[in-house]
Amino acid sequence: MRPLLILTIALFSLTGLSAQYSPTPSYLFIKKGIKKKRTYSEGDYIMVEMRNDSIHAGMITLLYNDTIYLFGKPVPARDVKAVLIPRRKNKFPVDIKTLGLITAGSAMVAGGLMLNGQEKRDEALITGFAMGYGSLLTQWGGRGLFNAVRRKKFRMGKKFRIQVLDFHMPGRKGF
Repeated sequence: MRPLLILTIALFSLTGLSAQYSPTPSYLFIKKGIKKKRTYSEGDYIMVEMRNDSIHAGMITLLYNDTIYLFGKPVPARDVKAVLIPRRKNKFPVDIKTLGLITAGSAMVAGGLMLNGQEKRDEALITGFAMGYGSLLTQWGGRGLFNAVRRKKFRMGKKFRIQVLDFHMPGRKGF
């Protein structure tokens, strides 16, 4: 009974020590009012525009005392004018092999409609290609439209603000 009690106490004391010194990441929140719009933590990439119109980009190595360290260089959070959102390219959703197979399938559908006598040649070609390429064009065009109207940056000031949630021990500055 006594060795089991000693083992349990030792186990809890060791886990308490390891949990006490385990590094916890700090967080950077982009907020609109009380709602969080974006969350960044140490190790994430961010691009910020400063009040002097310079742009700093890089990996967040440390968030400490309302300062963002990008690759070790300090950037005060109060001097950030905007947080830029990286643009994604609107790639076509299929590769060239799949495009060839869709073309062949569209031609087979058009040929089947013409041979069956359901539609004339021009209407059958339009129907076949609409069936093959319609969903691709809708998907690609919709994504392009969404990318054209989406937010490109969070401007600090009236709507958005930066909040740094720091979990580092006082007196220790990073790694």
